Amino acid sequence: MSVGLVGRTAIKAERLRPGEGAAFEMLAGQVVQVVALDGKQAASLVAFTGDDHREHLSVAQTRVRNNSIMLELG
Repeated sequence: MSVGLVGRTAIKAERLRPGEGAAFEMLAGQVVQVVALDGKQAASLVAFTGDDHREHLSVAQTRVRNNSIMLELG
């Protein structure tokens, strides 16, 4: 398990089959963790702000700007 959720309590969990998706609302300060339980799986994450759906997470731009897929302030 990643250190991302160490000391935290999961408030929701979803196990998805290949080709399935899920949507849920997150609040400020909450953490999402995507885990490949069986290995060699691909996952996509799309995130939008609640107020303006034009503002969204771009995993590709995050990787380019941060040299990582981990989000940072600024």
